[in-house]
Amino acid sequence: MGRDKPKKPRRPRTPGEIVNALADAYRCSHCHSETGPLVEAVPGIYRLEIQHDDSCPVRRGVLPDLPDLFRAIDAA
Repeated sequence: MGRDKPKKPRRPRTPGEIVNALADAYRCSHCHSETGPLVEAVPGIYRLEIQHDDSCPVRRGVLPDLPDLFRAIDAA
């Protein structure tokens, strides 16, 4: 039986850092999307625009973007 090693405490990240990490990690699996500007609409509430290609099925609403979003959350 091994002993548990103490882990270095993580520095708490600000909401802006978390949203920026999410924006950097987001990739649409159906097109070459780009993330638009990050806007803090109301203090503490951020809006991120994903600019999908015109022919992207996610943009047209045929397929959901949740799988790509979950991958970005996992990577961030």
